[in-house]
Amino acid sequence: MKNFFLSTSLLMTVVLVLFLPLMVIYALIIHFTGQYYENLIYLILFLFLLCLIDMGVGTIIDSFLHAVTDIYKDIFVNKLIASILTFAGSYIVISALDYFFTVINLSTTVKIIIIAIHLVASLLFDKIDQSVDGKNETDETDSDIYQIDPMIENEIASLLKSEINWVECVKIIKDKHPDVPKERIVAVTRKLHMDNKNSSF
Repeated sequence: MKNFFLSTSLLMTVVLVLFLPLMVIYALIIHFTGQYYENLIYLILFLFLLCLIDMGVGTIIDSFLHAVTDIYKDIFVNKLIASILTFAGSYIVISALDYFFTVINLSTTVKIIIIAIHLVASLLFDKIDQSVDGKNETDETDSDIYQIDPMIENEIASLLKSEINWVECVKIIKDKHPDVPKERIVAVTRKLHMDNKNSSF
């Protein structure tokens, strides 16, 4: 039971931190457009539940779309369809909350504005996340290109020390080890060549 409360508290804290800027924006929109809310506490609770439930609904929609594309390989779900489904899901969530929260009353226009902002923010977060993942993958690929058998690396180092130019060295190693990708041989050879040049100064 204690673990449950701890996990729930942690989840609520994370949601609050992540969505606090959006909640402030939504609260300002609701306030300055003259929407009815009984007091600030109810409004904060309303917006918190909106973000929390919408996050869950969004996860379910994403999982559903991934499952559909995995099962039916011919079906292509583009971002537009995914965005429409997400928008519809978010609108249902805010409408349901608006219905059950009798102390808050939002117009359809304000609901659409809030959901549109929410959708744009979600897409922006996804794009940032994808950019970070892509950068990490690129970094991993860049580091992998220097991975080569230590014996081959020693051969390259020996050839370079014998004053063979690095281009000729690449040709010799490639002829001797045809199974090793040339790009990798070039990368390692150039790296060792530059290291030798730097150490000679």
